[in-house]
Amino acid sequence: MKNLSAQKTKGVIFDFDGVIADSEPFWDSADRIIVEQEGKRFIPEVKNIIMGLAPSLSIAEICRIHRIETSPEVLLKKRENLMKKFYDNIIEPVPGACEILEYLFGKGVKLALASSTPKRLFEKALKRFGIDRFFDVIVTSDDIRKSKPDPEIFIRARKLLGLNAKELIIVEDSRSGVEAAIASGIKVFWLKNISANIKGLHPDYIINSLSDLRLYFER
Repeated sequence: MKNLSAQKTKGVIFDFDGVIADSEPFWDSADRIIVEQEGKRFIPEVKNIIMGLAPSLSIAEICRIHRIETSPEVLLKKRENLMKKFYDNIIEPVPGACEILEYLFGKGVKLALASSTPKRLFEKALKRFGIDRFFDVIVTSDDIRKSKPDPEIFIRARKLLGLNAKELIIVEDSRSGVEAAIASGIKVFWLKNISANIKGLHPDYIINSLSDLRLYFER
């Protein structure tokens, strides 16, 4: 964690899917279902391309890669209906997520979510996880014009938190998220994800689990 100072860190911005919620396998399942319903063979490698993108962009890529002629808007609605059920009833937190949020909250660290997923899909999950009270700010794809890898979502979260870039860190797991975080000028911790190819990108630190954040703040 060279050149990173926990003493100066007053806030943390978290991505949601894959960082707080163990939802990535369910996105894969939803995508497989809608592709196969269109009579196409699902291509698993599509995940590497769409991971971290806004829903409208990711569904457009799915249609392009699988040569699906059905309107992306129709498929987007089908996928949202599937994911809403998953978030409401099945998806669980990433191991250690609830504990690190409670720890940071107890230390007075400001917390934000910056997710490409619309809040309407995961709002119930936040309450079910018991973590909705921890977040000072929640920004989603509904609140911005340009999605990751554009840094707009992180810049907006930073402004709403009332902190400058040097007072924040971002925790991301996707390539588009890491790219957006770097572009925002905020230090980024990459939560290692074997499905995300970040070749050519240079996060400030790579962590294997969220518990590593506690080590950073206890330095």
